[in-house]
Amino acid sequence: MERSSGVSRSRGRGHWRGRGTGVSRLRGGDGSHVLSNSDDSRGGSSYHGRGGGRGGGNRGDAHRRSGPTRSEDIKIGFRKLAEKVEANARDSILFATSPAFSKLLAGEQDVEEKPEWIDMMLKILKKSFEADPSLREYKEQLVAELLKEKQENFLKKICIERFADGLHSTHDIEKLSTSLENFLEIYYEVCLLDLFANKKLMKGLKNLTMMLKCKAYQDGIKQLEPICKKFSEVVETSDRREQEQKEVTERAERQKKSGRMLTEEKPDEDFRDISVYPQVKDLEVVSQIRKNKEAGAFESVHDYLDIQFRLLREDFISTLRNGIKDYRRNQNTNAGHFRSGDIKVYHGFHITTPNLRKDGLTYTVQINTNHRIFKRTNWESSKRLIYGSLLCLSLDDFIKSFLFATISERETEKLKKEGTIEVQFIPESQEVYDTLENKYGPFTVVESTAYFESYIHILKGMQNIEQSVFPFSRYIVSCDTNIAMPAYTKDISFEYQLDVVSGGRVQLKFDQDIESQSMICEETLGLNQSQLEAYISALTQEFAVIQGPPGTGKTFVGLKIVKTLLDNLYTGRVVDIDFLIHAETSIPVMRRPILVVCYTNHALDQFLEGILQFCDSDDVVRVGSRSKNEALEGCNLRAKRSNALRPTQLRHAYQDLYYRREEFLKENSLENLQNEIKIAESDIISHSYFGFIKEQIFYNQLDWHGQTIVQSGFSYYDSIKVWLGCDSTASLYSYEDVSPTPLEQSQSAENTEPELIDIEGEAERELHNRMLDVDEADEEEAKFQALLKQQQRSQTMAVTQPAAGKHLLDSEGFKVVMGKDAIRKLQAEIRKRICDADMMSEEEVRSLESQCYHGYDITVDLEFHQRWRLYRFWLWRYKQTFTAEVSRVQREYQKLCSLSTNLRQQEDIEVLKEAKVIGMTTTGAARFQHVLQEVGAPIVIVEEAAEVLEAHITTALSTSCQHLILIGDHKQLKPNPTVYELAKKYHLDLSLFERMVNNGLPVKTLEIQHRMRPEVSKFMRHIYDNLSDHSSVLNRKPIRGLSTPVYFFDHKQPETAEEGIMSHSNEFEANMVVELTRYLILQSYKPDDITIITMYTGQLLVLKRKMPRDVFGGVKITSVDNFQGEENKIIILSLVRSNAEDKLGFVKIENRVCVSLSRAKYGMYVFGNFDMFCRGSELWFKIIQDAKIAGEFGSTLSLTCMNHGKVAEVTAPQDFQAKSPAGGCKLTCGERLACGHFCERNCHFSDRRHEQYQCLKDCTRLLQPCGHSCPARCHSKCPPCKVKKIVELRCGHSKEVYCHEELLDIVCTEPCVHSLSCGHPCTRYCSQPCDTKCLAVVERMCSRCGEIKKVQCYTTTAVDRFGATFSKCDTKCTQMLPCGHTCIGNCYQCQEDHRPCEQKCGKNLPCGHVCDKKCSDCTKSNSCEPCMQPCLLLCSHPRKCLRKCFEECLFDKHTNNNKGDSEKDRKCKWGCKKHGKSCSGRCEMLCDHVPCYEECTRKLKCRKCKKITYECLGMCSEPCPNMCPACDRGAVVASARNYLKATVGSTTRWMFLRDCCHSLPVDYMDEYVERTFAAGNPILCPFQFCRRPVLNTARYAPQTRAKKTTPDVLIKLASSTTSLRRKEELQDAYITSRTNSLEPGTVGFSRKLLIREFERNLAEKLRQKAKLKDSDVNRESSESSSIRLQDTLQAVETEAIAGSEANVGAEANVIETWEDLVY
Repeated sequence: MERSSGVSRSRGRGHWRGRGTGVSRLRGGDGSHVLSNSDDSRGGSSYHGRGGGRGGGNRGDAHRRSGPTRSEDIKIGFRKLAEKVEANARDSILFATSPAFSKLLAGEQDVEEKPEWIDMMLKILKKSFEADPSLREYKEQLVAELLKEKQENFLKKICIERFADGLHSTHDIEKLSTSLENFLEIYYEVCLLDLFANKKLMKGLKNLTMMLKCKAYQDGIKQLEPICKKFSEVVETSDRREQEQKEVTERAERQKKSGRMLTEEKPDEDFRDISVYPQVKDLEVVSQIRKNKEAGAFESVHDYLDIQFRLLREDFISTLRNGIKDYRRNQNTNAGHFRSGDIKVYHGFHITTPNLRKDGLTYTVQINTNHRIFKRTNWESSKRLIYGSLLCLSLDDFIKSFLFATISERETEKLKKEGTIEVQFIPESQEVYDTLENKYGPFTVVESTAYFESYIHILKGMQNIEQSVFPFSRYIVSCDTNIAMPAYTKDISFEYQLDVVSGGRVQLKFDQDIESQSMICEETLGLNQSQLEAYISALTQEFAVIQGPPGTGKTFVGLKIVKTLLDNLYTGRVVDIDFLIHAETSIPVMRRPILVVCYTNHALDQFLEGILQFCDSDDVVRVGSRSKNEALEGCNLRAKRSNALRPTQLRHAYQDLYYRREEFLKENSLENLQNEIKIAESDIISHSYFGFIKEQIFYNQLDWHGQTIVQSGFSYYDSIKVWLGCDSTASLYSYEDVSPTPLEQSQSAENTEPELIDIEGEAERELHNRMLDVDEADEEEAKFQALLKQQQRSQTMAVTQPAAGKHLLDSEGFKVVMGKDAIRKLQAEIRKRICDADMMSEEEVRSLESQCYHGYDITVDLEFHQRWRLYRFWLWRYKQTFTAEVSRVQREYQKLCSLSTNLRQQEDIEVLKEAKVIGMTTTGAARFQHVLQEVGAPIVIVEEAAEVLEAHITTALSTSCQHLILIGDHKQLKPNPTVYELAKKYHLDLSLFERMVNNGLPVKTLEIQHRMRPEVSKFMRHIYDNLSDHSSVLNRKPIRGLSTPVYFFDHKQPETAEEGIMSHSNEFEANMVVELTRYLILQSYKPDDITIITMYTGQLLVLKRKMPRDVFGGVKITSVDNFQGEENKIIILSLVRSNAEDKLGFVKIENRVCVSLSRAKYGMYVFGNFDMFCRGSELWFKIIQDAKIAGEFGSTLSLTCMNHGKVAEVTAPQDFQAKSPAGGCKLTCGERLACGHFCERNCHFSDRRHEQYQCLKDCTRLLQPCGHSCPARCHSKCPPCKVKKIVELRCGHSKEVYCHEELLDIVCTEPCVHSLSCGHPCTRYCSQPCDTKCLAVVERMCSRCGEIKKVQCYTTTAVDRFGATFSKCDTKCTQMLPCGHTCIGNCYQCQEDHRPCEQKCGKNLPCGHVCDKKCSDCTKSNSCEPCMQPCLLLCSHPRKCLRKCFEECLFDKHTNNNKGDSEKDRKCKWGCKKHGKSCSGRCEMLCDHVPCYEECTRKLKCRKCKKITYECLGMCSEPCPNMCPACDRGAVVASARNYLKATVGSTTRWMFLRDCCHSLPVDYMDEYVERTFAAGNPILCPFQFCRRPVLNTARYAPQTRAKKTTPDVLIKLASSTTSLRRKEELQDAYITSRTNSLEPGTVGFSRKLLIREFERNLAEKLRQKAKLKDSDVNRESSESSSIRLQDTLQAVETEAIAGSEANVGAEANVIETWEDLVY
């Protein structure tokens, strides 16, 4: 290396390194540069060696270097740097902005290896920023230089490393402190001049601050504490400035997005005029809200209520507003999949069924179960769609349509299987919904997680508060810190009688100083000093605030307070005034009860259970009937209500309500309204159900399909079921490739996977809290609901329940029986497909209908998927027909519900007034806010008051309240509003408890904890300065198997995001927690002594999947929020978060840290990425430092063998099993067992006495009495001896038997040696009696059929009359029966006569049906009549016949009125009115119209092409055929010529058949019908490919409906008609029918006899009708008329036989008598 007197050049790093003296020079007066690379005289962009101004002369102490020199080659030496340290501020900044110093900052002279250089550079920089303000431009230049890419490393890296080395060595703390202060000043000035510098330098500053804290607190270096505090302040200031800047830049955008405007001005609109329900305008208008005051008084009560009201209302509206705005923006920009943290969006919701519930009208909502969100959601743990959530529904994506509703019922299993929930509209939205045309949907739905009902009651309560009588406004509003005594103690000489631990009582006198009362002390009352102070303040102050840190006994103190109040103020009861003065003790006796309010149900049950220790259960009422605590079962409000004696007026009101409900059920046919819809949603509706299928062509095709499937063994009513593939699950899946249903998958999974441990997640907890205070129905309500359900069940059961063992036919025609499981599976699949939201539109249905008129058949050609879509359209249209009637019933029912609610509230008020203590949760207090105001509790005690929203407490205070006691801890969990921004920026999460603390109200803090061992409680002192340990928690036993009772296990394994539930999980932590739990159980800890706590629901689900119940049953897994107020011996805490972004989430919140670290009594084990936590949280930093000092921190967990003392280190989950397989070490146990063997298990601590251990060695015992060795295992009971031996039996045979068998019990199995009477040997054993029937097989010939058969010998002993030697020949009979079928019997069965034919008859009946009876039945009766199938006839309106085929037709109502049909409505419309050939009767009568032969003159427009207009080619009064020349005529004409061989010309007229929708030539069809009718054959469509019955074509009605003219039917018709002409027609038809029914050759019947028979039957029918009349006069008149008619008929019969001419006159008398009777 070369050296010179000036500069040395080194090749080490490729830089010039200045050594020696005279290296750094400034420029001279002529401006020539020595250390600068530019020649700029402006003095702003680079260093210029000016003396005092902007001129270029030789100023200051600058030196000139002779000769030209490259400035970048000049290096700064140590001496020059030291000189500049002593220079003034002006020279320092000029030097600091020079290029040479810039290179020094960039590290080109390896300054990172020279701590002294770094310290001097920091001094120069600090002095530079102290320069005169006139040099601001130089300062800005210096800042810009420091923040360049290379130079910024000086502050970000070089300085940090120098300080780290200095803190590690700690040789010169004072010098290091000076450098640190210089660094801090430089950082502050840099950030002041450049707002973006904070982002670049903050990370390094935070790391440096953390190192300082470690050194100051861990090593106890006091000199570093001041500078450590300064660094912390700078970090906090910097963070605050950055946050303020961020808020400024985002304020406008946030206001525009959220619709909120922060203001300090009072809004113009009075909050009492604002609707508590969400309005459409709330989603558009910007709402003005003000911050809640953290400290300080409010202007007035109105101002206080206004702020609280608007904040609370904004809390549930804000999420909807923001989410809907984001959704609209997403839809407008087509941004793709929408995700929002404010709302959850659902598509394809359909409102199906209205429901009448206890609380009013609800609607069943069908969710789109095919959507990916539904399939991916774990509904058991998800907070989606839980009870009470607020929904907004829209038909147009939230443009104009808005409906608000809440979820009123959500059954998880029903939601998973069927995808249904129930919702209830708010009043305004219910009115809008009633006016909608489309009530079905589909709806787009957004969900807010806000518990809407809780908000509504609180908001209403706040609007009802009167300002003048607002309780405790002196403290709540004005924040007065001078607390007065309770009002009931002011005007009297008052004293409390306090219980003493040793027995007896002492007096607490209000007129004396408490401290002077020597008997009031810790020892006498059993309280420590802090508890005593809290106890006294609660009794003597009307507004008491008690803070109870974890484990300090705040519940104990609360119970002590309640007991004192009950003992002193409730010793007697009065009814007229709020309280009176007891005559003997001068103590007020309270009339109204004490109200106890808790945040959680567990805390409330625990508190009330403590009260029951000193208060009778009759005096305690627990509001909310879903409590799981058995001790409080008799205290539930429902039980109290049922046992209470109601006042007379209230009892009468209930009776009136019950009668009104019964009348409501009688007058409103709920089974025809609500249940019609429910039935439709649970099973397939038959096509024959009236009004279901309105398209005639669809009905005809399905009707014919129903008749054809009868041949296959199905019912006619199953037409749609078979068409949809619902006749069996096999056919249902055969139409398409359907994967197993979720239900099947879950069932199969349940059969293979082990049963898992139970956990209570956030969703379950939230749902339980919301549902808990929904009070159950009382006795009358239960009766009404039972009646309602009975009506609902009556029709549902009749339609939807198939019989077990349903018969189907397989592919070969054999019957198959479906079992109950198959039927349940089929029903579930049918309901699933019905609930699908995909259905046809009306346009698609119209198009499909048009195709069917041109040969398309939906029963054959329509695809399976399209069939279901069509069916769902029919179903939707069918349900819409009930809308109007349902709406009317709904309004009536709503009135009854309102009346019932009012009566129940009045009864509750009476019950609650009689109690001494009322307990409820904050949610219940919100629901019962109106009741609480009426009850007027004078004393209110709020436990967990710091977790309750302020409005929840203030609305629970009645005007009668005189004493409020708040017990809680604001350093644990805080209130949890829905909107995070409102909580943090508007202080909505500030509880009344914390606000009172902030305002300086006297707070009594409990200071001695009784829960945590000292190793755990030491961490709480970072939160509670004065917290101390009670002696009971000292010297607790160590945790078995672990080296320390507390351990923080550090790891770097990353977390995983659980997207479905917006949560996080950590697989590594979950495995470690599971293995540690298993290890602790192996240490003989009970599972219920262990609780696993985590911050996130996602981790709960991961843990559940890893913990089978058979191993971990009893271990509780819960979230931090769920475990508030609880404790356990061992706590295992999983913090989950571990990411590269240092996002801590919930873990950073000090309140949650406080709760999670204060639950353990004996042991606590925490898993997390603590390096990340320490960087982001000062509290975690302090906690971890304490853990490090105590040796309770690290990445290895030490396991200690309790038997051998060996220690194993665990760093991963698999290490537990590898190093401690059975809970000890890897050695073998080796202890001698009771049997003498040694234990072969690995070392174990559980079961140390080996009472449960099973020895697997061979048994050494000898069996008795034989003495053989036992073959079993040692732990098993010795079995009977299985050694075999040969013994001689009593029969003389020998047999090999087991050693333990008794000789008398042994059965000989040798064959019998005897022969039977027939000569064959006996086939039984020696020990059995000989056979009575010989079973030997012999050959014999049947004398009937000649077949040689092999039969058993005993069957040949008898000879029948044919001489056969055996009786039952099973040869199949092959003869043909008269019916044409082959006999299915055998030779034996058919020896006298053939077996009756069991096959279906299959004949075509005149009624259009195919006979479905057995062939033998039809052959026996020589007729297929009567037909028992549903009638296929339609009337002229048209309406379906409701009766069987053989019965008289009864068509459904022609009008929708309730009074029935008028005569005009029932008049037959068939026939030609134009030419006077219409029918004269009613629809159910025999049609008598004469076909019209005139041509139709109408002009038609083609329905298909909608272009061509043509003349109708049909007949007058008949349906016009589709004969468009372009679309239809060619095909129709060709079909008639090709298939029918009919002659068709241009003038041919055509007939349209309504039954099959075919068109045929009129002449051909008339001739065909006449010929077929004359032959007595059924009239079918002439086309061979159709052959459907022609029944409902008006032209041929007289012929096709002749089947109805049976004698009985004709008599019924004659008894109903009033026309003499019609009566004569019916008489002629009767004679014809009877004549045709006579067998050939029968004689003795003449027309006159048949007329007499007709008249006799008619008279009998009239007599039956006459008996039904109610009036006695009418009854007597009808009887006399019947007698006269009968006498006349007898006379007619007598005269007819005698041949008298008087018959004519007698007939006239009959007619006259008949007319009188009818009219």
